[in-house]
Amino acid sequence: MKPSSQSTRPRSRGRGKSIDRPLGLLATILALSTAYLAILEWRVDQKLKDPAFLKEVAHRVRPALVFNAEGTVIADSGALQFLEESPKVELAKPNEGFRVAEITLKPKTAISEPILESLDISNVSVLAKRGTGLTWKISVIARSDALLAEGQPEITAPPRFRVELTQP
Repeated sequence: MKPSSQSTRPRSRGRGKSIDRPLGLLATILALSTAYLAILEWRVDQKLKDPAFLKEVAHRVRPALVFNAEGTVIADSGALQFLEESPKVELAKPNEGFRVAEITLKPKTAISEPILESLDISNVSVLAKRGTGLTWKISVIARSDALLAEGQPEITAPPRFRVELTQP
């Protein structure tokens, strides 16, 4: 008997082809999904590196304003659009005890308690209270009489403050 040129293995009769098709489709879907997610991640990374986008996010999420005791706005990070006017600052007279300043904010719409920090005067407490209507009255109070003592370096420029507005 002559050996046949065909192998002695049994034929699969097309069963391999029926499994190859769904596996190929699954591999294609997986490859397309991976490519789509990679492109999406790249776009997000590009957007997060864009200074204009970051500035817009900061203005919407945490609007802030830097101003001095004369009412001059030094830097606006989106807060001025929520205020009717620049903050009004009333500095305390030397004989008024521990009070350093009284700041009045008039927002256009209701806001939660604003966050105020003093940039030039250290060791102060900040107390915010509701005024009439939507107005907020913020008192800046020295924590000790060391700020009021003689011999302290005199502040020649008007003190600066930073206020951050929070939405209710």
